[in-house]
Amino acid sequence: MTYTNATDIQDLTGISYSYGLTLVPSLGVSVDYIEFNPSSNPNKTCRGISIVIAFGGGGDFHATENITESTRSWNPFLELRKTFFGK
Repeated sequence: MTYTNATDIQDLTGISYSYGLTLVPSLGVSVDYIEFNPSSNPNKTCRGISIVIAFGGGGDFHATENITESTRSWNPFLELRKTFFGK
């Protein structure tokens, strides 16, 4: 699961950096802190967190740089709301 404070999916377009820690003694969790700098507004920073349940053994610290390209988006829940409530 990933949660962000981005107000729009387009805010996640561009370069992002994530830093995380994984601890798995047998059943564990991986938690990543993510920062997005949208290419549409490089001065804006969106932050997020990603949480993953993991099985196995071991642990690590990791850091990545990612580039995200957003394409056309469609939200079925918004379409249903518009259809039934006109908003």
